[in-house]
Amino acid sequence: MVKNEWDKIVGIPIASHTEIISFKDGCLTVGVDNSTWMMELSYLKDEMITKVNVFLKGAGKVNKIVFRRINRGELK
Repeated sequence: MVKNEWDKIVGIPIASHTEIISFKDGCLTVGVDNSTWMMELSYLKDEMITKVNVFLKGAGKVNKIVFRRINRGELK
């Protein structure tokens, strides 16, 4: 559900450099295509958690986001 709407939740600029890898036990793991974006997203982590939880309307609440570096070719 979140994966299909990721660009609407976080916006196209962030979505174009990220991809959801997994969502388990309140932890959303997000792949990021470069270290510059990983640094930027670390500052936006709380805001992103809030946006995802608003989208989910309480179902499957996100407690934390973990960013993992992935190769650009791995993004859709």
